[in-house]
Amino acid sequence: MGGVVIIEGVYSINNDMKDMYDFKIWVECPQEIGLERGVARDSMSYNVETRDKWVNDWMPREKEYVDTHNPREYADYVIDGTKETTNK
Repeated sequence: MGGVVIIEGVYSINNDMKDMYDFKIWVECPQEIGLERGVARDSMSYNVETRDKWVNDWMPREKEYVDTHNPREYADYVIDGTKETTNK
């Protein structure tokens, strides 16, 4: 029996797991855009608490992950994450 399993998440292509996948996709997006999108997604309103959590917690962890694990280098396909998407 076969099938497809999709593993999603910014930390998915880490040094311990990168060789376990048949195909890896990395979405490249500037931090400023990621910050605005994350805050908008995580809060009903643009508030200081949510923004501070992103700036002081999430973004430093993501930078450390990218610097340590270099997921873009191991990706089979890189997507431009600056483009707007629509939900249909």
